[in-house]
Amino acid sequence: HRFIANTYQKPAMLVVSDKEKTDYLGSHEGCTQGDVAAMAFYALGVKPLITELSSSVNPSACKQIWYADDSTATGKLIEIKKWWDFLCVRGPQYGYHPKPSKTVLIVKEDCLQIAKQIFKGCGIQVTSRGERHLGAVLGTEEFRKSYVEDKVAKWVRDVEQLADIGKDDPQAAYSAFTKALCHRWTFVQRTIPGISDLLTPLEAAIRQSFLPAIIGRQVSDC
Repeated sequence: HRFIANTYQKPAMLVVSDKEKTDYLGSHEGCTQGDVAAMAFYALGVKPLITELSSSVNPSACKQIWYADDSTATGKLIEIKKWWDFLCVRGPQYGYHPKPSKTVLIVKEDCLQIAKQIFKGCGIQVTSRGERHLGAVLGTEEFRKSYVEDKVAKWVRDVEQLADIGKDDPQAAYSAFTKALCHRWTFVQRTIPGISDLLTPLEAAIRQSFLPAIIGRQVSDC
């Protein structure tokens, strides 16, 4: 707490210069990108708001989940609406400004029309298909499959481009693969269950394009 107070109690001064005149802008919001204390900073900042939100709804009918400044609630529609309304009122007083245009309510198909009526005029997108959430996905089986297939198609293209680099510079390509590229799908593998079959094209690209490019020969199961 003391470290964060010492670091952020006064706004950082951003320098704006056109070589003839210099001015300064105070950075009054957020934290420095990449700061290892960012999560603790957000935790301390939003804890009072989270506590107030908990007391504004029935805790057995509405649960909230926070990751830094990403807030999520799950439960009964009426209670979620109460939670959202309270967040819109109290959030700005804590420096937290909800954005309806970036907010998605995911409901079951048979609750879609009721949800649209309850949240009418809020500016929130209501869907029964699904939506991306913190790098993973929530929703129907079809939406999850479509989401992962699109991801895999992009990863395959990335692997094939890296394979082209690997033909001339295998060490750089291997480093880029192990230190950066592969982590794009390891997170998805951890957070979205039952997708092993959807990753088959990616495995094929690694085995048939990338590995032969960096070791100079084809690979087999033997």
